[in-house]
Amino acid sequence: MERPDQPEEEIATLFRSAGQELTEAVGTRPGEVWRFAQPTAGVVRPRTLWLVWVSAPVDWPAALDTLEQTRVAAGADRALAVLWDGSLPAGYSTDLERRPATAITRRRLALELASVPELVKRGVEEYDREEGPRYYLQRRGTVNGEPVDDLAAYLVDWSQGNDARNLVLVGEGTGRTSVVREAAYRVGRSFLQNPDVIRPILRENTRLSRSIPVRSLGDWVCPWQHVSVGFVGRRRSVRALYIVESFGANRTVSGGSLNLVVKLHDATDEDVITWYRARLTPELGALLAEAFRYNSDLAMLLRALPLLRVWVGAISAAQLRPGEPNAQVVAQVISRFFGELENLGSYPGFSMFQDSIGHLPYVVEDSGDELEDAALEHFALQRASSLSLIQPDEREPLRWIGIRYNEDPGFYNTLVRDYFLARKIIREVQAGRRDILTRYQFPREHVLLFLAILSPEVAASAFEDRSHALRAEIAEQAEQEVQLVLAHHLKRSVGAIRTQMEALREHLPRELGPGASRAVHRIEQELDYLRRLADRTRRLHQVPKAELTDVSLADVLDAAASQLRSSMPQVSCAIHVEAELRVRGNRDSLEEIFACLLENAFHAAAFDRPDPRVAVILVDEGATVRVDVTDNGVGVRAEDRARIFDPRVTTKKGGDGRPMGTGMGLPIARKYAEAIGGRVDLDPDKADTTFFVRLIKARGAE
Repeated sequence: MERPDQPEEEIATLFRSAGQELTEAVGTRPGEVWRFAQPTAGVVRPRTLWLVWVSAPVDWPAALDTLEQTRVAAGADRALAVLWDGSLPAGYSTDLERRPATAITRRRLALELASVPELVKRGVEEYDREEGPRYYLQRRGTVNGEPVDDLAAYLVDWSQGNDARNLVLVGEGTGRTSVVREAAYRVGRSFLQNPDVIRPILRENTRLSRSIPVRSLGDWVCPWQHVSVGFVGRRRSVRALYIVESFGANRTVSGGSLNLVVKLHDATDEDVITWYRARLTPELGALLAEAFRYNSDLAMLLRALPLLRVWVGAISAAQLRPGEPNAQVVAQVISRFFGELENLGSYPGFSMFQDSIGHLPYVVEDSGDELEDAALEHFALQRASSLSLIQPDEREPLRWIGIRYNEDPGFYNTLVRDYFLARKIIREVQAGRRDILTRYQFPREHVLLFLAILSPEVAASAFEDRSHALRAEIAEQAEQEVQLVLAHHLKRSVGAIRTQMEALREHLPRELGPGASRAVHRIEQELDYLRRLADRTRRLHQVPKAELTDVSLADVLDAAASQLRSSMPQVSCAIHVEAELRVRGNRDSLEEIFACLLENAFHAAAFDRPDPRVAVILVDEGATVRVDVTDNGVGVRAEDRARIFDPRVTTKKGGDGRPMGTGMGLPIARKYAEAIGGRVDLDPDKADTTFFVRLIKARGAE
């Protein structure tokens, strides 16, 4: 066989690429040169004598004996005879651990220097620890229009064959990476048994020893990587396996001389159900199959391929009983799933999970409050601004549990939303805010079932409060009807008395004595009070129901303060709100809210201080704003704070020129705010009397 040009130099290049230092020395025979390679780093740095056999020697045992004698003479730790061409004889295998002198093929040396066997072994062991073969869902597809039942097996055959085309894996659903990983595992096991023949499937950006890239190994390995459609059309020196990302329904990848296009099909419902039933007991499998067909949201979650193992663990641990209602099965499985998910970090092979689901377990655990707040927002307002509080790099994995985080953030899986709603209710109740149970009409089938599983005590309260709330609602409705009728009659009576008062004035002297003047003034005060009481009673029970829009907060405040500034010019009123700020609400409700709060503040300051001041101060809270209405009046006594928002409770008793309070302004402000998703309350920690309104910003404002 003709000797190739400078084979020693090519082998030397391999050693250098692996970060080894090369030296030479004269041998014991004339014209003999010994070549050595030695690592430049590490605690153990064996000195290797190496030489090249252009072809396999005829007398193999004698050649190996000579190699060992040369090693001893050279004082090397080991000796390698690199077979440039051909294969090792039958029955002989390279043993780098136990033979100090051994023969090795050029291909095997390159793979060893690049740490490929070590990497393949590590990948196989991790996949085994992860129980990848047990949890792999076999996928179907098509190649050139022909059906393929096991795509992983097809990839194995292609990787070991002689087809020079790239294999391009496309598909609309998920699971392309899992198919490649399964194929790489099957090939990897064979490679560890026969590394001189089998071509391993390695990820393109796998970190090899030193500076040896995967592609420099030529046809000895099969690299794979995620690429865009445009990347696939480029010619490459080494054939490879490409997983095409973001492959739209109308996009195509050309085949021809460069590419072999393989299309992955979505797993059918029956594929998924069959897979689960094979890994569960017959009883659990039957329950799950029925629940899968019963609830489409559960079916969507059960199809999340990176989480199949978590779902099997959750279903097995859910303690389901034969004959259990579907709704109960669904609630039990979902609740258990999130418990399993938070423990996922302790699973064997968790690093492999992170390739596809990122830090999802930590996001669910560490950002639980944000997800709970977002669930309530999405339920009440069909939006979920609180998702923006989660770190951007942690939002991507949320798609696996049905949470959208990009253009229109929210929950597109009702089960997941209702699970986090239940957690939100528990958090609120445990913090003493029980009104959440009656403020919203939560879906009974899901939310209350989750409550019963997560916190039976809160669930019992919810059912009890629902019953009380229903009775209270009926009583409130009846009282409301009575009060509206009384308000109507009261207003009509006030009008009639005013008319009579005007007629009476025409018959009275123009100048009345002090006693008569005070009596007339007192009557007019009482009439004004009754008129306002009637008007505000009506407004308390007739909350505007206009559609929510984006409203300029500055315009609302200017309108609400205008009349008060005219009637009480002695009060200094400063409004600190940006002109461009907009909030969600309807203008009528917002004007009523701030009219009530500003009137309360003006009255409190005007009659109690020589320098009466009212201020409106904005506090930006991200997705919400807090508007503080402050005054320097005498404040609210501690014993009055608990009932200040109850109807007809007032601390303004009139007299000395002071207005008599109706006790309706603050209840109206709170009720109107709640009707548009806001909140009104007293901040007792401020030095000045401070009532605040919390509102949701207009879409996009945050």
